[in-house]
Amino acid sequence: MIDFLSSMIQKAIDPIIILNSSGKILDYNKALVDLLHYDKNILKGENFWRLPIFKEQQRGKIKQLYEDFGDRRFKEIKEIKIKTKDNNSLWISIRAYLIEFEMNSFIQIVFKDLSKRKEAEMRLKMVENEISDVIFVLDLNLKHEYLSPSVESLRGYTPEEAMNLSFRENYTPESQKKVIKLKQNYLNPEKLKDENYNPIVTETLEVYCKDGSIIPIEVRMRLARNKEGEVKIIGVTRDISERKSAERRYKRLFESSRDAIMTLEPPKWKFTSGNPAAIRMFGAKDEKDFCSRAPWEFSPKKQSDGQDSIKKAEKIINDAMSVGSNYFEWTHKRLNGEDFPATVLLSRIEISGKRFLQATVRDITERKEAEKNLKQSQKELAKLNNELEEKVRVRTEKLRKSQEILKAQNERLKKLSQIKNDFISMVAHELKTPIASIFGYIDYILSVYPEHDDNEMKNDLEIVQRNVKRLRKYVNQLLDVMKIEESKMRLYKCKSNFSEI
Repeated sequence: MIDFLSSMIQKAIDPIIILNSSGKILDYNKALVDLLHYDKNILKGENFWRLPIFKEQQRGKIKQLYEDFGDRRFKEIKEIKIKTKDNNSLWISIRAYLIEFEMNSFIQIVFKDLSKRKEAEMRLKMVENEISDVIFVLDLNLKHEYLSPSVESLRGYTPEEAMNLSFRENYTPESQKKVIKLKQNYLNPEKLKDENYNPIVTETLEVYCKDGSIIPIEVRMRLARNKEGEVKIIGVTRDISERKSAERRYKRLFESSRDAIMTLEPPKWKFTSGNPAAIRMFGAKDEKDFCSRAPWEFSPKKQSDGQDSIKKAEKIINDAMSVGSNYFEWTHKRLNGEDFPATVLLSRIEISGKRFLQATVRDITERKEAEKNLKQSQKELAKLNNELEEKVRVRTEKLRKSQEILKAQNERLKKLSQIKNDFISMVAHELKTPIASIFGYIDYILSVYPEHDDNEMKNDLEIVQRNVKRLRKYVNQLLDVMKIEESKMRLYKCKSNFSEI
């Protein structure tokens, strides 16, 4: 029998040891050698509970594993930490099976390496401690079986406290209704029979915190089935207080905006909301009336460039969904049939995994009218400017001709002035010589003329002398004027007494 068991365990993937009824090791397979790193046959004959892989405080528990089976066919230690021959720690589970054959009893010990699972659990625990979202597991009665530690930072309850809360202690009355409805639809027994039934459900709820406050949360969950077919609900809870606050702010802006704001959802791009400005702009009765109408009811058949409105809108919408936004001018139509120009900003928005478009429409009728008036004013201004330029050109031409005449006259005057100057210079120089001679002769005559001679003649000579002096003075002044005009006059600085001058 032992040979048969030995041959069987060698084919097994799990590490296995065969013991006799007293707990001595009869044989073990290669998988155990690979797990514990002990050589083949070295452990044979050893008492299982005395193996060095166990700590002293573990030995009693190990010994009980294969004693007193009673009516049970196997006994189990779900988790235990051991050490391999090279002193590495290892988490394993141990199952002991009682095998009876022809009055002989054997015990089969099966090890299960839990190292990978433990490592995954440690990583999960690290993630749980790091993330703010709460990970949970529910049974089909929506009773918590597990809550991650982050529930304490979210609601103030420890995981144990939160798991013991009643249904009413968890949810607000409105959220209780949502949860009951969710259970009826999502956990329908008929649907659960289908193994492929596993929808992802997202719901917004309000829960109570330990301090009595209420916070909004988003719950995202799905079904999980284990090997035995047991169904659990796993999911994540997220605090959406900031998002709700942002939604309230957005709602205030949405309702108070002067621009028309509306939302459209794919794939048919129907309106799902419209603010008061949109209702007024397009002439709808109310938001319900607005959303009941197809988007093309608010556009003429053709745009100003001649393109079909529906086809052009489809391309613009696709561009906005692809890029994230699209800004353009569009011709809209009110429900009374009146066309009006507008600017449109399409923005792609994603909330709770859903994508939709927000359209912000601004009526630019006044701006277009102003642009039209501006263009007309610019044309008139251009016309006036051309007329003014022509007048300036004509007057400039006249001025140019006048300048040419003045220039010619100025040149003529310069020539005449030069002739005059030349003449005066010549005359002055020609007069200067005879005046000097006359003055010299008179001065000589007076110097040699006897005092007792004719006084009358002497007086006449003195008169001539004075007049010659005056004439010489005039000639010199005339020459000085010529020097001044020709910028040849030299100035000499000297100290003078004004009273004497």
